[in-house]
Amino acid sequence: MLGDWSAGPLKIIIEGQSYELDDAVTNPKLRDVKYLIRETRGKDIPPVTPLSIQKMFVDLGEKMKDPKFDQNAWLFDDTVLDNLQGVMWLAKRKAGEDLAFDDVSVPMTGFSFEDDEVEPDPKDIPDPVV
Repeated sequence: MLGDWSAGPLKIIIEGQSYELDDAVTNPKLRDVKYLIRETRGKDIPPVTPLSIQKMFVDLGEKMKDPKFDQNAWLFDDTVLDNLQGVMWLAKRKAGEDLAFDDVSVPMTGFSFEDDEVEPDPKDIPDPVV
């Protein structure tokens, strides 16, 4: 529904539990989007939306291509932190969990992202014909 964010991860692991991200971020329930905006509006930064979450992942992906980029700097950016909380909340809501936005309180070491793409086993790749 919201567009291609192929630079983004496909799963988020939150305290050992795996959640699908693609559908949670690209096809959220309208009620959840309204709640998310209402909960994050009024701060010094723009409200969190599915599009802002997608933009965050695309922007971080671009920045990480720069070898001089401090990979820990994003952990201190309010916009990124609110969007991370938003993506966790949307993923949990999509999985059927009933929780408030502020209930998503995860240690910085309590989550990770995972890509579903599996590298093929070299044994399964045919030899090139010479």
